[in-house]
Amino acid sequence: MDMLYPAGLQARHNVPWHNVREFGATGDGQTDDTAAIQDALDALPEAGGAVIFPPGHYLCETIRARSGVTFLGFSAWSYQASQKSTHNNGSTVLSPLHGDLECLLDWRDCMGTRIVGLTLDGQEKGEGMHGILSCHGGMEQNIAIEDCRIVRFSGSGVRLKKCWVWAVRRSLLGFNALDGLDASSSYDGWVIDNQFCGNGRAGVRGQGLAMVTLTANRIEWCRRAGILLGTHYTDQIQINGCNFDRNFGPAIEIEGGERCTTFAITGNLFRNNGWQRESEPELDCHVRLVRARGLTMTGNSLRGGTNDRGSETVSPSAAIRVQGLEDSVISGNALYHAAMRQLIADGGGHTRTVIEQNPGSLQLAHGMEHP
Repeated sequence: MDMLYPAGLQARHNVPWHNVREFGATGDGQTDDTAAIQDALDALPEAGGAVIFPPGHYLCETIRARSGVTFLGFSAWSYQASQKSTHNNGSTVLSPLHGDLECLLDWRDCMGTRIVGLTLDGQEKGEGMHGILSCHGGMEQNIAIEDCRIVRFSGSGVRLKKCWVWAVRRSLLGFNALDGLDASSSYDGWVIDNQFCGNGRAGVRGQGLAMVTLTANRIEWCRRAGILLGTHYTDQIQINGCNFDRNFGPAIEIEGGERCTTFAITGNLFRNNGWQRESEPELDCHVRLVRARGLTMTGNSLRGGTNDRGSETVSPSAAIRVQGLEDSVISGNALYHAAMRQLIADGGGHTRTVIEQNPGSLQLAHGMEHP
């Protein structure tokens, strides 16, 4: 630790920090380290500080966080295609001791809390367990999740309830039973440079979401949708520079109503979404936009595709499905071999909406050549 923090973090920056090993944590993947971790956290002054996790696998029950505290680990994780595998999980891993927990890290009412460089591995334990659960305490929180791998939870990797001012950056949130990130009813967020993969419902979900920017994320192999928004109040959402690949439903789905307004979808790449949804036509598409207002979708590139080995037919059946839009523009998108049957499936019912100049072509079944 001294080599990583020369002269001591506390001495250099006047920030108190505690090493969980010095409070009795073993990190051996077998011992209950709950008390040691909680003691290290609780021993920090009221103003906060840092809790450091040296490389190891720590088993614990729910850890109750505090405001102004940074959880600091050593990442060294990578993507692992096998949902069951723990290989490449990272140098510092936290896992639940058992399945009877609501969440692994409880951040409710916390402000200024950070987690950097840790893997949270739920190991598929329990039912509906979240990796991180946070809810506001009446004011802006300024919480952040950075360089983390949050995987295999029976709920969502991260669940934010009515959180204000938050960020998820440079992390992998995958193979969770529900969502990688469920930020429903939350506001003022940044979701940047992440990978969302193989989640059971959506990579990012927001049923009630406002003033959130999603930039430069890779979102793939999620079962219901890549990004799933709408139902009730959803407002001021930017989705730009993201790469969507082979989600088992729309890469982006927005289904709302009168209070579902103001979206900018620009500069994204879409490939082979709506995978294996032929029996559910509404989900057999790259993008599905229903009853949204004030929406622009411009400058995107969409195409169909096969699986990684090219051994199956391409998807989806339609590139873009739209219905009931108001004061919206869908224009200037490139639809190169974007779908099997329709480029734009228009259900009508629009008001003051422009859908034009989206050039493209249909894709044929795998193994057939275009004329």
